[in-house]
Amino acid sequence: MNTGRELKWWNKPIRMIRYDPLNDFTNFLSGDLRQHADEVRNTCHANCEWIMANGGSSPGTAHIVNFDSPHFEKNPTLGGRDILREYLPPAQAVGIHLIAYVNLHWFSYKFAAQHPGWEQMQADGVSYGKAHPLYGNGTTMCVNSPWRDFAFLLLSEVMITGVEGVFLDGPVVFPGACYCETCLDQFKAQTGFDAPKEENWSNE
Repeated sequence: MNTGRELKWWNKPIRMIRYDPLNDFTNFLSGDLRQHADEVRNTCHANCEWIMANGGSSPGTAHIVNFDSPHFEKNPTLGGRDILREYLPPAQAVGIHLIAYVNLHWFSYKFAAQHPGWEQMQADGVSYGKAHPLYGNGTTMCVNSPWRDFAFLLLSEVMITGVEGVFLDGPVVFPGACYCETCLDQFKAQTGFDAPKEENWSNE
């Protein structure tokens, strides 16, 4: 149906390419960013590129960002460089829409230890990530805990770099979670009962 309105780029067929150097952007930054953008657009025929805004590899580096921000730890392999703001102009110049990948589900045990009360917990008092290490090494945070403010701040900081959107990976509420202090308090406040220790939907 022709509505007479021009379609936005995200309403048209999207051909997205993923560039994922894990945590080391050395090779990417030592090259010609305009040449890279040209190859993405004219050799790979992509019109959208997914670039890493924060860490997405072992041992759970989601708290480390690949751009300048006064609020978050920066990837040491970048030095003084800002991968999002630096790549945006050459990408846009050749017609690439830049989407920032944001990992919100895989955090290191060290990060969790620095922020007590943020991890997803099981009914037995063990964090989900300790009982079921994410990708073999790491844990995950609870959307109801104060981590929620961390997540929204991260998303805000990503978007002010000028990227056109976010590829959101998580957060995930895992089976048997969550029994963190925040969730227990909220459940009690909303229902008047303590949270059940096991899932049973037949129990009113």
